[in-house]
Amino acid sequence: MLRFLSLLSLFVLMLAVAQSQSVAENNAEPMASDSLFHYKNFIKVNLFPMIGGRLNIAWEGGSVKKSAFEVGLEGIGLFAKGSELPKGFAGQLGYRFYTQFIEATQHPNSGFFIMPAFKMAYTQYFEYLTVYDGVGNKTVFKNQVNSSYFIPNINIGKQFVLHKRFSLELMAGIGYLLQSGDNSNPLVSRTYTPVQDPLKYGFFQWSNTLPIVGSATVRLGYLFN
Repeated sequence: MLRFLSLLSLFVLMLAVAQSQSVAENNAEPMASDSLFHYKNFIKVNLFPMIGGRLNIAWEGGSVKKSAFEVGLEGIGLFAKGSELPKGFAGQLGYRFYTQFIEATQHPNSGFFIMPAFKMAYTQYFEYLTVYDGVGNKTVFKNQVNSSYFIPNINIGKQFVLHKRFSLELMAGIGYLLQSGDNSNPLVSRTYTPVQDPLKYGFFQWSNTLPIVGSATVRLGYLFN
């Protein structure tokens, strides 16, 4: 319930900022008939944060030349209940290249794009390991697992700009997973690799032995200067 109220508060705050920004720019904004006027900055949030328990917020902008930087922050495990589920955060930096648009009135940062990016994340969770000694006695250890992820990736997608102020984005990507882990229990080997659910970290993996991962997302955005 607290997490839901926090998300609701964040949404209301974004609406309030959007409204105040719109009022503040009302006098300086060109006439509506000036179809060549475009807002340069986007603030976006993933459409389905409950899926995988991740809330992704990203900023794109600073350019109206069919290319732009993107900086993203992501909370992992926001809706997770139980210490055995991963919780943490991630960040991503990317640079977008948009295809040539047809109409001059279309926003330069709308249409198909390709974005090379680098993502890094840190997560923590607990697992319970059963160990047997030489005579068959069983001992259960609570093991804390800290993991760091580094994913160079490349993404393709399409962004729609609606009524100059809003955006809808569909994006999919593929990357190479570099992972490092650390166990708090000295009885557990440092080479131990825990079994994990990749969807909880914002990607999916075809094989545990192949470090190739994929991702997909749908995001809504608000444009401003």
